[in-house]
Amino acid sequence: MSTDTDISAIVAAERDIQVPRVDHLFAWQVAEALFDVSPAPLVLRVASPTQCVLHVAQPGTNRFNEEAVIRKVDTVFALNHSTLWVNTNHYERGVTSRDNHLVADTR
Repeated sequence: MSTDTDISAIVAAERDIQVPRVDHLFAWQVAEALFDVSPAPLVLRVASPTQCVLHVAQPGTNRFNEEAVIRKVDTVFALNHSTLWVNTNHYERGVTSRDNHLVADTR
């Protein structure tokens, strides 16, 4: 599979999983579903562009796990794409995040 195909598949998946509204009930439902299928420990953040609706860090996680999740959320909101898209795009262009700072690292 070429990276062009990968990018197209990622864009299609991003389009398919968009939700019109992120509220507290939606965040709780996402959290319950993810905790049921994901191995522990897990850090979960459900956010809209204006508000962190839910942030949960299970025992066994640490502040670095939480900072990684926050950075991923910042990347998604800055670029309007998943970090999977960003990483695939970098791979396609032969660059890394260190070569091409798409989101300022200000933390």
